[in-house]
Amino acid sequence: MDNPTVSLDHDVYIYEAGKFPAVAVANFLFEGLAEGENAVVVASNHHASSIETELSKLERLTRRPHSGTAMVFVDVTSPARALLAGNSVESVLGRIIAPAVQQARAGSVKGRVRIYGELADAMFRLHNPEVAKELERQGTQIGADAKTKIWCGYCEDTFPDASHAKHFTRVCLLHNRIYTEMKDRTDWRLRLADGIERTRRNTVV
Repeated sequence: MDNPTVSLDHDVYIYEAGKFPAVAVANFLFEGLAEGENAVVVASNHHASSIETELSKLERLTRRPHSGTAMVFVDVTSPARALLAGNSVESVLGRIIAPAVQQARAGSVKGRVRIYGELADAMFRLHNPEVAKELERQGTQIGADAKTKIWCGYCEDTFPDASHAKHFTRVCLLHNRIYTEMKDRTDWRLRLADGIERTRRNTVV
């Protein structure tokens, strides 16, 4: 069994079906943008549009425009298709994702970048769990540089029943923190995530 090294800045956000957390993602990105960090969003066009809308609201509310910073959007469809065609995770990240991160890093304060991504979620949905988990392992390495903060988004429907518990657990363990936006306290996914978080807190010295 693989034993991932968990980075300090590679977190997962699990949300309810039909309730994409655009506000939470925008808050995460805006926190960095307002301080001169740049951002990369690897998501569907629909989700990217929702995030942009919420960022605009934050700018108007706080009167803190992020002028001079960069938002780089990557449509998740392109890397997903490349992975489905048999391209390796390394090559897809190198050809599609890395240039976006480099573009965002250029000109940012101290080279700091925030990333929101849902490519791994897409690969789970496309029945490629090993590719999805390799993407997360690569994300752990990226987030370990102390200059990159990563949020990975997952819809609860990606793990529709308890037969997916093993994959769900691995996803949680491949991230440092687990954020959930599920209201049903009896939901098996929420109970698993809470259990992992409690175990981590109890083992921290």
